[in-house]
Amino acid sequence: MMARCFILTLLLLCFIAVDSISFMDPKVLVVVDDKHLYQSHSVLFTTLEEKGYQLTVKTAQDSNLSLTSEDGEYLFSHLFLLCPKTFGIMTRGLERTDVLDFVEAGGNVIFFANTGYEEPTSKLFESFGCELDEPQSLVLDHLHYSSDCDSYFGGKHSAVLATGITHSSVVYVDSENKPIIYQGIGMGIFRNRELIFPILWGSSSAYSYFPNTRVTELPIVSGEETVMMAALQSRNGARVLLSGSTDICSNSLQTTFLGNKHFCSQIVSWTLGERGMLRTQNWRHHKVGDSITNHSNDMYRVRDEIEFLVDIEEWNGTEHGWKPFLGNDVQLEFIMLDPYIRKTLVCVDETKGSYYTRFRIPDRIGVYKFSIGYYRRGYSPIQASQVVSVRPFRHDEYERFILQAYPYYAAALSMLLGVFSFGFVFLHGKGMFCIPNP
Repeated sequence: MMARCFILTLLLLCFIAVDSISFMDPKVLVVVDDKHLYQSHSVLFTTLEEKGYQLTVKTAQDSNLSLTSEDGEYLFSHLFLLCPKTFGIMTRGLERTDVLDFVEAGGNVIFFANTGYEEPTSKLFESFGCELDEPQSLVLDHLHYSSDCDSYFGGKHSAVLATGITHSSVVYVDSENKPIIYQGIGMGIFRNRELIFPILWGSSSAYSYFPNTRVTELPIVSGEETVMMAALQSRNGARVLLSGSTDICSNSLQTTFLGNKHFCSQIVSWTLGERGMLRTQNWRHHKVGDSITNHSNDMYRVRDEIEFLVDIEEWNGTEHGWKPFLGNDVQLEFIMLDPYIRKTLVCVDETKGSYYTRFRIPDRIGVYKFSIGYYRRGYSPIQASQVVSVRPFRHDEYERFILQAYPYYAAALSMLLGVFSFGFVFLHGKGMFCIPNP
């Protein structure tokens, strides 16, 4: 009986697979505080639907709100949260831990907050490395604001012109160079977080505080540290977009200011994985002089000359296909505990994204790894490696004469020459070794 149970357990383990999320899956779960908030962002959601995304819109009060099915498989690849007031309070099927597990599995998350957020929203932002200012506060700037739009928001100088935009061309391509209006709460980024970075921030005169209130204490964030929107690129490729404003991508600002429309389209598309997703393909490495094939050796000899090639591709969300990735800062490491060799890869075929390098294996036996670790802002990280063994020379592979042994060769030859000379003189010398009689 126990044997049968053991066999059944093994069979079950064989069929269990780790649930991972593909960024190419177009299924998006949109969670809003109410239907009105969805309608006020219909321009953005219509754009996503035109690109082929399948949107499932639910309110926070929905009793069937869940990211997973009954068997634990994720039903969506992207999560769009427009529920800063109800997240964690009314979203019983979607807590902070659920969102964190979703990101850990590779899912992308977009969260737009506003001044009326609740504590669970701030806790989620802190989990990603951001600190929201106090509720009901706003980003204010008395020098850089839109006079046309400011009256719409109450004339508090809260319709701020965002002057700081990320310089990463893969995250945001500023082809129109038009102003971006921001009306919302300010954020600060924890200094000890390496994966999160600002996308949109204020000018040197911006600060986050309560409007129509005299400033009596130092604001939490001020100047160019006033972050309006931030992004996180996790090590597994998942992306998180955090915004302190729900109005920045609303219909009213997108239709009035084309800069907002272009900015929101670019940032949301990057977060959903349309740009900057990398992969490696077709690893090849062989000894110099061997024929180039797709089959790579798994064992080399010390001091062998090695040629290494790999194809690196980037996902093109517009054409829904992979294209060659062109870069000049990709490095290959040959590692045994520590890197023994580090070489910069050179692109030799731009049509395939093929990268090449050549090096000599160190004079040390062991188990090595060809390793590529590529970490750049805006790109999904590349963490790939292949293991090979390095053996010593066989007994018949050493050189016949070793340069370092020439002194020993000379000593042996001089000894032989001396013995031969002494024997010749001793045998054939006439009277040279005779002892005279007394």
